[in-house]
Amino acid sequence: LNMIDHVYSLNIVFWGQQAVRFDTIMLTDYFQFVFCVFDELLNQGGSADT
Repeated sequence: LNMIDHVYSLNIVFWGQQAVRFDTIMLTDYFQFVFCVFDELLNQGGSADT
């Protein structure tokens, strides 16, 4: 619990200092992730062996 509280506090500080940059990075990672999953699904649908 103490460790979780510590990490939570660090996140608050991080968010306060560079929230916009953090949002941009998260969005980029999210869309890359979605694209990868979508690509995987297309590949699986096209051929059984990878």
